[in-house]
Amino acid sequence: MEDKTYVEKLKRVLNGKPNYYKFRYVLDLGHDVNFIKEVFPDEIKTFEDLNFGVHRVVPNGTQAYLEFDNGHFASVVGGPGLYGDGEISFDEFMAVMKADDDK
Repeated sequence: MEDKTYVEKLKRVLNGKPNYYKFRYVLDLGHDVNFIKEVFPDEIKTFEDLNFGVHRVVPNGTQAYLEFDNGHFASVVGGPGLYGDGEISFDEFMAVMKADDDK
């Protein structure tokens, strides 16, 4: 991990910013995802944050769903008839959720 002073300054600069902004900003500084997860462990999501369960529609399939603070979500699936096998390869879909008043 970097110098504590550097990390604290980075946290102050990014305080109150959306998570997607923090991620892009720190990547642009040349840091990798592991550093970002170490500095912002509860804010930045990676594949390891997905909780897979039984797919609700596809027999023998697996699925995970994750919502982000910017209104986007990711659905990750795998299994028979899907693009990924659900063990080492997966199919991912991302979209923007509409607010109830955006009908």
